[in-house]
Amino acid sequence: MTLTESVRTCLRKYFTFSGRASRSEYWKFWLFWLIVMICLLALNTAIFGPTFEVEKQVVVAEDGTRSLNEIHHTSYHSGIFGNVFALAVLVPGVAVACRRLHDVGRSGWWQLAPIVLLILGVVVSILATLGWTALLEALRETGSVKVQLGLFGLPIFLAIFGSFLLLLIWLIRPSQPGPNKYGPNPNEVTP
Repeated sequence: MTLTESVRTCLRKYFTFSGRASRSEYWKFWLFWLIVMICLLALNTAIFGPTFEVEKQVVVAEDGTRSLNEIHHTSYHSGIFGNVFALAVLVPGVAVACRRLHDVGRSGWWQLAPIVLLILGVVVSILATLGWTALLEALRETGSVKVQLGLFGLPIFLAIFGSFLLLLIWLIRPSQPGPNKYGPNPNEVTP
């Protein structure tokens, strides 16, 4: 499947979450996304220029004297063009990922695992900081709230990283041979 065929297929199946998608269809669609975003970054920079930010820092020397330092940051982004394009291809991107997971015999819902774990991490961190007073009191004896967040942060970070890694492995795997419960193998079907 060529890059053009992949993009056409994904846009034609804009809301199609059923069936299967080959590795070629999936990865070439995301290659198209990357190429367009780089072009939109260049276009936005050519039209509007980069974004300049100045961060001011007060530095206190050992003798107590204070000085003001300015740190200049230059950033480049795809701007409104990139945002509109990203929103336009969000649904077909999720759909092709769903079909790609079907191709290796997994449910398309698996792509939500990192998002669910991230939300869970935020909720647990907020509850740990604000709601679990007994746990806070026990942890205050050992140090600061940072220690408490670290206790929850590392396992949640590892779970999120692990879910991303697992998804990547599934997205890289070759198709299941023959038909599976999601449909025929896209590599074995003649158009």
